[in-house]
Parts: sequence; C-alpha cells; structure tokens
Amino acid sequence: MTSPSGRTYRPSMFLTLTLPSYGKVRPDGTPVDPDSYDYRRAALDALHFGKLVDRWWQNLRRCAGYQVQYFATVEPQKRFAPHLHAAVRGVIPRRVVKQVARATYHQVWWPSFDQPVYTGSVLPTWDERQGGYVDPYSGQPLRTWDE
Repeated sequence: MTSPSGRTYRPSMFLTLTLPSYGKVRPDGTPVDPDSYDYRRAALDALHFGKLVDRWWQNLRRCAGYQVQYFATVEPQKRFAPHLHAAVRGVIPRRVVKQVARATYHQVWWPSFDQPVYTGSVLPTWDERQGGYVDPYSGQPLRTWDE
C-alpha cells in the first residue's frame, strides 16, 4: 500500500491468542472450586504451549501463502492460562485466524502423547544405518517429532 506521502508500507495487525479457562479463580490465582478446576489440562497446556504456538505459526503461514513475520510475547493470565500477544506484518482475515486457531489446537494433541506405546524391557533401539530409532518388533523406523 502507499501512504498519501507516497511511502510504501505493509499494513499490520495485532492479535492475541488465549487458551480456554480451566475454571474460575480468585484474585490470587487459586481455584474457586478446586474439585472442578481442570488441573490436568492446565498442566498439559503449559507443557505443550511452545509446540502449539510453533504449529499455529506454521499453519497460519500455509493459509496466508507467505512467510508471515511477527514479534510476540507470552504471558500467563491471572488464571494461569498461557496468553500470546503478537504484532504481525500484513493483514490476515479474522475468519482465517480463527479457523487456524481451532484446527491447530486439535493437531497438537495428535498423535496421543499419554498412551505408552512401548513398556517394559522391549524398547525401540537406535539404528546407525537408518539414523534413527526403530521398532523392536518390525525393525521399521519410528517417526520423529518433526514428522
């Protein structure tokens, strides 16, 4: 775009991403009802938030069709839910941002991270030739975290 003075610029946007609540909290951050507060989801969101944000930017770039540039910071809200603020170069439609947010949250939890695949003494082994771990039964290479 071009300003009235003739200078070229790219519009920007500011966005905030916040994870859902885990339950009502008091001003000091403690749960109002400890029995109904979702401690498990709060812990999992805190552990996986970095992965979630990384995947969100990847997905947004795919939808936008260009290398979206941003500057962001994360802060915990009073209720301890991770909260991301980002200044983004370029303007992306609100509906696209919402679609990416909905789709990305579900991607982070697949494949399941809390169901052990290998237990006991039979564990994957490192295969030097393949440069990775292989299934102890089939000898097939295991997927990496990036895959």
